[in-house]
Amino acid sequence: MVSARTVVGAASMLVLMGAAGCSSSTDGAPIAEELGAASSANAAPSTAAGSGVVSWEPCTGIPEDAVAAAQMDGREPKPDSRQHPYVSLNCSFRSSESMFVVNVSANQLTLAERAADERFTTLDETTLSGRDVLISDYPNVSCHYTVAVEPGV
Repeated sequence: MVSARTVVGAASMLVLMGAAGCSSSTDGAPIAEELGAASSANAAPSTAAGSGVVSWEPCTGIPEDAVAAAQMDGREPKPDSRQHPYVSLNCSFRSSESMFVVNVSANQLTLAERAADERFTTLDETTLSGRDVLISDYPNVSCHYTVAVEPGV
């Protein structure tokens, strides 16, 4: 299921869930559907030398009702983006539970590049709204849902 094609631009969106890793679940599957369908119309493209465009901004691209459905506490999301070694637009949403954070990132990695990262253990490969998804564990730290997104999203 992991595509070998090269996808430049907004190649993946990472959702990292809490310090519990992939061992806990959140009720409310519609959250994932809303994340998969989030719009990029409100994003300003970002680039770095020798790289493509990342055009989806996670701090503004996730609908407020999806944030509320995920039981985040309503505080302003915290942007934390970088340009090196690749463009990565990151945003943190805090839960009303002190140890739970959802970080969302739009970056230039392909799903194959993400799957090859030895820091993570791949748990599952699936689809969400017709997009390939890689579910992996960063042992004892966080759970990652990497969603392949075509450039320009």
